[in-house]
Amino acid sequence: MHIYRLALIGFGNVGQGFARLISEQGEQLRERFGFRVSIVAICDLLKGSVYDPDGLDTHELLASIHTVGTLENVKVPSIGWSVSQTIRESNADIVVELSYTDLHTGEPMSGTPALKLGQELLAATTIERIQGIFNGTTNSILTRMEQGFTYEEALAEAQRQGYAEADPTADVEGYDTAAKVMILAHLFMNTPLSLDEIDRSGITHLTREAIAQTRDANERWKFLGSVERAARGVKARVGLVRLPSHHLLASVQGATNAIMYHTDVLGEVALVGPGAGRVETAFALVCDLIALHRKRGRNS
Repeated sequence: MHIYRLALIGFGNVGQGFARLISEQGEQLRERFGFRVSIVAICDLLKGSVYDPDGLDTHELLASIHTVGTLENVKVPSIGWSVSQTIRESNADIVVELSYTDLHTGEPMSGTPALKLGQELLAATTIERIQGIFNGTTNSILTRMEQGFTYEEALAEAQRQGYAEADPTADVEGYDTAAKVMILAHLFMNTPLSLDEIDRSGITHLTREAIAQTRDANERWKFLGSVERAARGVKARVGLVRLPSHHLLASVQGATNAIMYHTDVLGEVALVGPGAGRVETAFALVCDLIALHRKRGRNS
């Protein structure tokens, strides 16, 4: 039985969801894959830093966050470590980086296994265009607006459900989607992009009247990111698009992601899955651990 000792850098929504998943799925990971996970260190700029070489109690971690909003109620041998000290001096053999998304480099990504589909299952094709709903928060807001909510009401609901942050700018102004478009352009079209090279707009200007107009025309507004091969390099865009109701992306509702690969051999290949929520996003990290463990087994 192999034990992976983890240090988490960042303990926001995704970090807390990851801790919860590890607690709930620990026995299943042991039985199905032959390894166990122990979180030994957490370092968060706002919530504090804790370290226990024998492993932290996930229930105690989450209880402290729930009651006081920080890790100060967690009883451990060491507190107050910096990020560099946590990485350098803890006994962790895996560092899980969960800090805020870097909108200049497009790191890191989330729940739906979109990249694996393109990298592995579509490896024998040429991907000409990628289009999709890459932000579950904005999709949930649009869904609520179709139900009659104002933008402000729909945003407040997304914040109550934990999809949107207190400052939703990254989501509603398209920066999060743009970062994911940057990743797709780099991986599948071998073209590093900067934010300035992406035609980007948000959803804050959308009104209930505009929603009603599309509904009368049997269409829907969707907030899409896209990247496609062009005569010179690639074109990338983030913004609202009117789609006919029969379009696959038009049917995607709530806090859900969807991606469509347009290929030379297979035509359009699509994947739909969870796009927002702490546990849904943390699921991708658990998948990474499983992949790492399998790779370790092949190399041993």
